Formats: sequence, structure tokens, C-alpha cells
Amino acid sequence: MLRLSDDRVIAPTPGELRIAACTLIERGRPHRLLGCSVADTHAHAVLLCSRAAAGQFAGRGASALRYAMRLAVPFEPASIRPIRDQRHLANAFDYVLRQEQRHGIARDGFHEGSNLPDLVGLRVVGHDCAKLLRQYLPRTSQASLLRKFDVDWATPVAFDPRLLLDAALATFGMTSLSGRAPATIAARATAIAAAGKQMSADELASLFGIDVRTVFRMRATPRDPKAVRAVQLQLQLRALLRSSPGQPNGQ
Repeated sequence: MLRLSDDRVIAPTPGELRIAACTLIERGRPHRLLGCSVADTHAHAVLLCSRAAAGQFAGRGASALRYAMRLAVPFEPASIRPIRDQRHLANAFDYVLRQEQRHGIARDGFHEGSNLPDLVGLRVVGHDCAKLLRQYLPRTSQASLLRKFDVDWATPVAFDPRLLLDAALATFGMTSLSGRAPATIAARATAIAAAGKQMSADELASLFGIDVRTVFRMRATPRDPKAVRAVQLQLQLRALLRSSPGQPNGQ
């Protein structure tokens, strides 16, 4: 567990929650991160590694969070506890993914502050977490994880072009799709593929700040099917939350 020295909220906004979670996922990859979440004043991670490696992750993860979030205060020394057995691992994993419920917080209906989206194919940053989950917690079903979003995934929803940009940002763990970095270009192209023919080339060009010829070129280039599907699932989730009264991010 990581906590700032003055116990302030680590990631106050949805965009910052996304950055914080993806930062932990990236730093946790060498240490086989299985689950993580950023609640309000603290962050949790479950790692399949040695005590020494967990300490390395804690130090590097805290430093990366401070840099990414531009935090003015340091983190306290991490609290590190060993996993005792298989049952403890399952309980710790579930505990980490239900932090908002446990603390009575309702600000992250999309679960962007955890690696839950990566585990069910809604985000591509932590795809290796899903592989580890299948290996070490095979009894944890996709259906049980999807239920944590508290929506009826069987409900049909219409394509809403207003949601495409945010769906793409959530899929790739980004806060902007502007610029010419290779990762940004790939994210734009994947979003265009996910939209299919439901938006015109002109509409897509306007949304992503590119020219129409670029849209046609991107449409002609095959994209990773899993990433395309992730954007489509993010679109579905956003539409479902918008139609659900009382959902915190359904506005």
C-alpha cells in the first residue's frame, strides 16, 4: 500500500485516476503485477514476486506516481505484506478491486483507477495482468469481473459518436490524442476502426484533428482486433452508464 505523507487524495480527477493506475501497471510489469487500484488517499497493488522485488516496485512506483501526477509531497514508506496462500491471494486480489465500495466512494464508475478494465478487455495497457490472472486465479471468471461495473452488458445501446474520443483515451490509458507520437497515431487509428462506417470520414477527421485523406488511409490499414474491441466495449460501457440513473459517471 502507498500513501502520501500528508494523506491527501492521490488522484482527484478521472483523468488523474487513469494516469495513476496506468503508471502502476507499467511499473509493475517487471514484478508481475496482478491487481492494483488507486482509491482516494492510498493505492494498493498485488504482486507475484519476492519481498525484495516488491520493495523495488514500491520505491519505483511511488517515484513514478510523483512524477506523473506532479505531486508536491512524498509518499510514506510502503506497507508490504506477504501473501500466505492461495486463499489469501484470492482475497487480496478481490480486496484491491473493491476499494471504492469498501470505503464508500462513488466517483469511478468506469473503474479507471484500477486494472479491472485491463482484466476484461476494456484497456490494452495491462494485457499481461489478464494472463497472470488466468494462470494464478483461474477460478476468477470474466463474468464476475464484468459484474463489478454494475451495468447490464446484455442491454443493447446505440453508437454515440460523442463518446468515441473518451472511449479511445480510456482504452489506451491516455488523456489526449493530439500529436504525432506513434502511440497516439495508433490509438487514433484504432478508434477510427472501432467506429467503422457509423461516422463519416469528415466527422472522424474533425473529431481527431486530422485530414480526411489520413482517415481513409487509417481505415485501409488493419488494426489489432483486441484493441478495436476494447474501444467498442468502452463505448458500450459509457452508453450504459449514461442511461443508468444514479451512476456516478453516467452524466
